[in-house]
Amino acid sequence: MKAKLLILMTSALLVACGGSDDSDSSNSNSNSNSNSNSNSNSNSNSNSNSNSNSNSNVLESKALVNTVSGIVMREALLDGMVDTLVNGMDETLESAKCTSGAYQVTKTTITFNNCAGIFASDEGGTVSGSVDISKGYDFKNFTIKFPDGRQHVVSGLLEFNDSDESIFTNQLLIAAKELNANKKLIDVNYTLSNYKLILKKQDANNAKIQLNGKLESKGGEHGDFKVAFSNDNTPFYLKINSEEEVVGSFYAGTMTIYDLNKTTNVVTITAINADKAQHKAVVNGKVLFDEVKTWTQILDE
Repeated sequence: MKAKLLILMTSALLVACGGSDDSDSSNSNSNSNSNSNSNSNSNSNSNSNSNSNSNSNVLESKALVNTVSGIVMREALLDGMVDTLVNGMDETLESAKCTSGAYQVTKTTITFNNCAGIFASDEGGTVSGSVDISKGYDFKNFTIKFPDGRQHVVSGLLEFNDSDESIFTNQLLIAAKELNANKKLIDVNYTLSNYKLILKKQDANNAKIQLNGKLESKGGEHGDFKVAFSNDNTPFYLKINSEEEVVGSFYAGTMTIYDLNKTTNVVTITAINADKAQHKAVVNGKVLFDEVKTWTQILDE
């Protein structure tokens, strides 16, 4: 996976410039590298039984822990919903073209009409809805649809801070339709709040990522949850290339996920190297699992 290291500063500068002028159009190609694995890709690779969609809101099943861990780590590795939105908007303001559908740009608003090829293009995503660009990216019932029936309806403001090179939101709401293990669409609602991502170049070959926030979900296949997550005290480090793009996964750092409904439930994901991580879940004061996994396994859960 690759993501542009300086995407956060680029975004802020583009917003400050107001993008393009009063019209833009029906466009025809894109080099978007965004990925919409962002929200809880409810895939049930887990060994747990999919009936765990009980009303339990605590991290007590392996399937639910894996789902939450996957969502948080995709955000940390610039492969989640926030990155999908920021990448797509950055490319739009750089005049990326829709492969079908269209968008229009005014001084403060971009309106999309079934635009394909910019957001989540690798999954055939098409987008409709408006984004106010007068202060960051303010999404208004912004809908990403996929050919298999999945969709995400996003509302909320993403903002940028030049001084610490961060992206943040007080609240981002995502109303999703997801496929469960039986390939049936289910309604899942997410609330991402108090979110802040800081991405800083350390030297020519290394970058640091700090991420913290809160995430709540209702209606998911493996149950509801409400968690906080942070690696502020143990930041992730990864390699970058000569074009300042992220290359590979984290080689150092730890993400900690706290169950806000039961404080004795804690999940940690610690980088062993750029290929593997230690994934540990403590539930009710006891170890639910403590496993070495590849980053791919964690991200795909």
